This record gives sequence, structure tokens and C-alpha cells, in this order.
Amino acid sequence: MQRIAGIPVSKGGIIGDTLGYLGRHSAYLRELQAMHGDVFYYRTLLSLNLMVLDPLAVDRIFNVKGVSDKDFDLYQMLKSTLGDGLVSIGTNEDWIVRRQMMNKGYKPAGSKESMAFYKQEILDETNRLLNEWEMRGTTFVIDPIAEFQNLAIKVISRIMFGRDIVEGVWTLPQHLNNIIRSLLLYGMVGTRAANLINGKRLRSSTKVAYEAMHQMIQISREAKGEHRMYMIDVLVDMLDSNMITTKQLLDEFVTALSAGYETTTRSLAWALIQIAHNDDVQLKLHQAVDGLTTTVELDKAEYAWWCGREAVRHATPAPGLARRLLEPVQAGNFLLPAGAIVNTSAQTLNTDKRVYGETAELYNPDHYSTLKEIPKAGNLAFGGTTRECAGKLIAEAEMAYTLAATSQRYWFEPIHQQIPALKLGIVLSPDTSKGYHLLRVHRR
Repeated sequence: MQRIAGIPVSKGGIIGDTLGYLGRHSAYLRELQAMHGDVFYYRTLLSLNLMVLDPLAVDRIFNVKGVSDKDFDLYQMLKSTLGDGLVSIGTNEDWIVRRQMMNKGYKPAGSKESMAFYKQEILDETNRLLNEWEMRGTTFVIDPIAEFQNLAIKVISRIMFGRDIVEGVWTLPQHLNNIIRSLLLYGMVGTRAANLINGKRLRSSTKVAYEAMHQMIQISREAKGEHRMYMIDVLVDMLDSNMITTKQLLDEFVTALSAGYETTTRSLAWALIQIAHNDDVQLKLHQAVDGLTTTVELDKAEYAWWCGREAVRHATPAPGLARRLLEPVQAGNFLLPAGAIVNTSAQTLNTDKRVYGETAELYNPDHYSTLKEIPKAGNLAFGGTTRECAGKLIAEAEMAYTLAATSQRYWFEPIHQQIPALKLGIVLSPDTSKGYHLLRVHRR
């Protein structure tokens, strides 16, 4: 067995490791973990990567400030696609400064009243979707990924822009997909090859996205004096006060749109697929939400929130994370040196029995009735405590409200008894190739 500084190297080779990581992700990493332990190297088309799946080491690397940072080549690649958005900021220190500024947009005024305003927008948009479903009859078939993708882009656009949306924003999903696809290509084959494959399409899509953003900035400025709680209004006010630059504002919007709708779409779809396959869970959800209509009431429906959080844990949409060590870290039997680039998989850790107990591999919302707090190594679905996703509260609210509202009106059942496998593409997603993800919907 090949080893580097005593650490074993996967025998899968470049092709085997790349296809295994993308095609089966957590299942493949579990196989490598069974053969090599919690610390090993695996190959991709671009590089040799150090994988760490030891919960104690991962907790220290990803959740303790000052132990690791993001300032390395991967984030230069992110910068080439997402500019100065939060995701592409390298060092923790710079990220914290920007996050404190951008929080005014993600958590307007920092008050419960303002967050409730966002939540009402989410619930209203969900009910619009369900009113469309009413026109389809009492029983029909849905593709939950397609349904929730449309909903997610409307929700995030509504939260960001509020008022009448310019046409360019509604055409953004295809352009955002091009941006994310370019990001994935950069990670697989490197910047030069990715530019040859997708560079022209990326430049065109980025241009469309930025033109739409410029129009929305102008609309926001013309609406001065109106109720200004939408994200665009909060950040335009910051821009006009010279707190942020135009480029920072534009890049943050493209980042939020790109990162916000694909991940939420997949988590919602996975939750509904799992709920449809588990009558006990579906009945508990009905009991928890039936008769509740307001955001205040739904905020108290813990089980709806658990169903969404469990989907993120069980099928973490953005599972891959990496850090550069600022100091040596013990990982199992190995002392990883300062400067090492460490990768982990939130998805694999979130289904590790050492982290979530004997039922870790099952979709089980009742995990949260017994857990006093999220295990530290299982806290990476939204990026870890030192780099937590700015949109976490919005995403969790969207999942809880959507699952609650759909369950109040409908009963779901799988068309196929086989639960779809998970594949890593732009994000970790149910495999759609065999139609196992399709659901039959019955009006209650």
C-alpha cells in the first residue's frame, strides 16, 4: 500500500477516486475509511487530497477559531467565479469582517420583527405554489426537485428584491447554473481547462446576472421612502453610505442566489422523498402542523423544523469542505503539520454513528428530540461555526414552512419503493435517472 508520511493512499487511482467521490460520495468514502481508517489520501483529476473523517480532529479543524483558514488555491478559484462574495473570501479574519457587514442584509436590523418579515414572504410564496397545485386535481405526480427549484428561486428572489422583479432576475436560474457548473469544473480539472470548456458561457451568464442586479439597485433607489426591509434595500443603503462597494454588493447577490436556491431545493426534495417513504414521519408531521396558519404558530411546530434539519444532515447538499491548517493537529494516529490542506465530508460525518448514534444512517427527525445540542463534528452542514452560512436561518425557515404547508394540504407517496441514491453534481442530490424521486400527491 502506498503511503505519504505514513498516511495511506487510496488504490482507486485518479479515475476510480474521482468517479467514486462524485458518483457515490459518502458510500465511497465509507469504503475507503473501512480500508484505511479516518485519515487517508484520495485522488481527483486535479490533485492528491488529504481526507480526515476523525470527528475530534474535524471538530478542532473546522469549529475552533485560529486553528485553520481558507486562504489557499481553492479560494482563488472561487474568487474567479463568485468574486468578492462571502463564500470566496479566503482568510477567516476578512470573512468575519464582511459577515458582520452583510448580516444586516441576511438578518435585517437584527430583530425578530424583521426576520418575521422574511418568513412571511417565504410562507406567502409557498402558498402560491400550492394554489397552483390545486388546479391539477385531487391526485397527480410531481418531480419534487423541479417543483422546489422553481419555488426556491422565487423565494430567494422575493426576499432579496421584494417588489416587482425585473425579467433578468427570473431568467437567472439557468445563468446561475452555468456559474455553479463552472465552479465544479474548476474544482475537477483546474482553471485553464475549465475556461476552455465553459469560459464563454460563464462570462455570458455573469454579464446577465450583473445587469439584472444593476437594474434592481436602480429600482431600490427609486423606492426610497418605502418600507425598506428587503435585502436589496438594506445593502443599497449600505452602498450609498459607503459601507460597501458596488462590486461587493453585486458579488454577494450572485453568491447568495447561486448558493441559496440549489442547496435548499435539494434538501427540500430529499425531505419530501423521505417523508413519502415513511408513513410514521408523515403522520407526525400532520399532527404537528394541522390547523397552524401563521409564521408565529409554525415557528412553534418543532417537528416541521426537525424534518428540514434532518434532510440537511442526512443528505448534506454541499458536503465537501477544506481548510489550511495554521497549527499542527492530531488526527487519529497522525500529526498533521501546519500548512496542510485538509478535506472532510460533512455528509459522511453526519451519518457517522460516532457522531449521531446508532440511527445515524436513517432519516429520523426524532434525532432532535433526544439531542441536547448538535454534535460539534456534525455541525458542518452549513459550513461550521467559524464560517457558518449567512443564510442558514432563511434556509431552515423555508424548509420548515414549505414542508408544513404542503403537508397540511396533501399526502405524499412514492411511485417506486426504491429510495433514490445520492449523487454529487453541482450539489449532493437525489439521482433522477431512474425516476425513483417522483412522488404521487393526494389532496387530503
